[in-house]
Amino acid sequence: MRLVTIDPGKTIGWATFYDDRFIGADVIDAERLHTASHMLHNLVKAAHPDLAIIEKPQVYPQRNWKGDPNDLINVAIIAGAAAAILMQTADIAFVKPHEWKGNRPKKIDNEYTLGKMTTAERELLERCNIPKGKLEHVLDAIGIALWQIGRR
Repeated sequence: MRLVTIDPGKTIGWATFYDDRFIGADVIDAERLHTASHMLHNLVKAAHPDLAIIEKPQVYPQRNWKGDPNDLINVAIIAGAAAAILMQTADIAFVKPHEWKGNRPKKIDNEYTLGKMTTAERELLERCNIPKGKLEHVLDAIGIALWQIGRR
């Protein structure tokens, strides 16, 4: 099974797995939706996923808000656009952050995800040359995939 997982946002993190093995990841700058759309089309052509899992934007109680809550609208647009593109070849599923990672804060969960990857997978991730400030988006996508395949 070919699996693509997406962490939508201003920076889209994505990861691909084949038969439960990590095979690649990258980020897409979604500030320009047209460019992001083109790159997602290229991902579909290259990966030919059977299943795509996209993190579903979630509204949190007001006491937990960070930043502008209206940003969630843009994340939802990106998630919908990714689903529309990926459904060309894949079944689509959405997952809420709490479903796949529980209540762990991002930094702690990113370390947890790295700990669940094999040495070979971590080495492959390093070779993907993800910009340091964008790695958290890819680690979320990898975390979703590891959750899906039962390694979290």
